[in-house]
Amino acid sequence: MGALLEAGDARGDVALHDGDRIVVPRFLPFVSVQGEVRSPGHVPYQEGWKVGDYVKAAGDYTGRAYKSRTRVTQASTGSPIWAADLREVRAGDVIWVPTEPDRAPWATIRDIVMVTAAAASIVIAVEAVTD
Repeated sequence: MGALLEAGDARGDVALHDGDRIVVPRFLPFVSVQGEVRSPGHVPYQEGWKVGDYVKAAGDYTGRAYKSRTRVTQASTGSPIWAADLREVRAGDVIWVPTEPDRAPWATIRDIVMVTAAAASIVIAVEAVTD
């Protein structure tokens, strides 16, 4: 509703009735750092800090962190954005560091063998046809 009022949209102008309460949460200048960091939680907002600064303040990345997929949900819009595309971190933003997907080494080896076998079959078939 606040965003509608700020934009001047009449839909944000609701009628109040007797007994209605308006609760305005106290502004706490923090950035929430969640996911694959050693100490997830709220880090005090520091003007000029980048995503990496907040991650370090939250104990740094864990060994399972998928660093390149880190996202920031902006408090002002609620929109997630890739950390690499973010211009500045603001108070109230949420930094999310996801878990890197598990890699099964045998599945990777199996896929390589299958592709190699398929390529070898094609080469053998082409040579048989051209002879």
